[in-house]
Amino acid sequence: MKVRVNGKTLGLKDGETLAGLIAGKKLDAGRVLASVNKEIIKAGTFSQVVLAEGDEVELFAFVSGG
Repeated sequence: MKVRVNGKTLGLKDGETLAGLIAGKKLDAGRVLASVNKEIIKAGTFSQVVLAEGDEVELFAFVSGG
């Protein structure tokens, strides 16, 4: 299936979860803000959100530095 992630189209396996997408991008789920189809998703529910064809996902990873 195809979804848009941060403006780029990606092919994902059917049934992929938001948590799986985040892990596949090697991001720390505890430091990510996510939205699917313009709806903010709470971090504790990433594994419950199953992505579907045509979904639009935005991922924002927080980094710290000095």
